[in-house]
Amino acid sequence: MQITTIEPGAFDGLYQLEKLSLGNNYIASISMNLFDGLSNLQKLYLYNNKLTDLDDCVFENLATLTKLRLNNNQLSEIRPEFFSSHTNLYTLYLSANGISQLDPGVFRFLPGLKHLHLEENQLTTLDEGVVSLNSSSPMTLYLDHNPLHCDQNMCWLKKGIEQFTIFLWGTQCVNYLHEYFEHVDLDCD
Repeated sequence: MQITTIEPGAFDGLYQLEKLSLGNNYIASISMNLFDGLSNLQKLYLYNNKLTDLDDCVFENLATLTKLRLNNNQLSEIRPEFFSSHTNLYTLYLSANGISQLDPGVFRFLPGLKHLHLEENQLTTLDEGVVSLNSSSPMTLYLDHNPLHCDQNMCWLKKGIEQFTIFLWGTQCVNYLHEYFEHVDLDCD
């Protein structure tokens, strides 16, 4: 049997819960205060559901969250407000959602982010400022199976690979006859 809805208050009293797995269900929406009171939650798995949108502050009270899996849903837009209080978030899965654009600063509230999974979306470019390039805090960025258009707008990322130990595994450029991103010679001077 698969879950389609979760009633508000379903997790009341579970203050010590550290991991909540709601993956592989038919959940289409999450109420705003559903996770209130889960003050020790570190891992939240919502993968393989039917989520199309999230309330801006749905994860607001999950300050101890280190891993969030939202992959394989139908989220086409990711807003910074989703992650407004998650300084401890280390791993974020957003793969296979149909995301076509990420605004600069979308992950600005995630200073501890080390693993960002964006593979199998519809990203054609990644603007500077979407992720922070910080030499003291290298990030693994997964972009494979996106139709990237590699041009001068991607130079910041190419330089980041050279300077900051960022990995782009299997990322191909559709405008370079499917060359892997790390082998494309962009005119970045």
